[in-house]
Amino acid sequence: MVPFFKLTLAVPSLLVILAYHSPASTVQSALEGVWKVVEVSFTEPDTTGTISNPQASLYIFTKRHYSIMTVVGSEPRALFADPSQPTDAEMLAAYGSFVANSGTYVTTDSTLETHPIVARNPNFMAGESAAFTYRVSGDSLWLTSTEEDPVVEIRRTLLRIE
Repeated sequence: MVPFFKLTLAVPSLLVILAYHSPASTVQSALEGVWKVVEVSFTEPDTTGTISNPQASLYIFTKRHYSIMTVVGSEPRALFADPSQPTDAEMLAAYGSFVANSGTYVTTDSTLETHPIVARNPNFMAGESAAFTYRVSGDSLWLTSTEEDPVVEIRRTLLRIE
């Protein structure tokens, strides 16, 4: 018979080990890291396309927080003629093609939902969230988002860089 005090030590230890190796922990740990977008595909009502050489991006996932910064499109952003005094047109072109938001995230099955705390777009900070279907395999992450009105599906392929 196992002495009672040994049993009282073994059971909590076993629960901690099981909790640490639960499927939810495994899914989140697979997301944790630093990623960059290596391809973007999209489907719109009248067209489809692929950007094989997307511009700079950085997606960072920790245990509970995320940060996304990315330049949209396949062309580099134009530099300001005068960096200390960009024109309205220069700012619109530069900032309109830039996505930045950070906050918390949750995962369920194959869904990733981000909840921004800070974002370039102030409306995105007003209680909105973004949902993606996702899949992780090795050093690759696939994120798919669907927007409505009109329906647009965007599929991003990311590569782990750290």
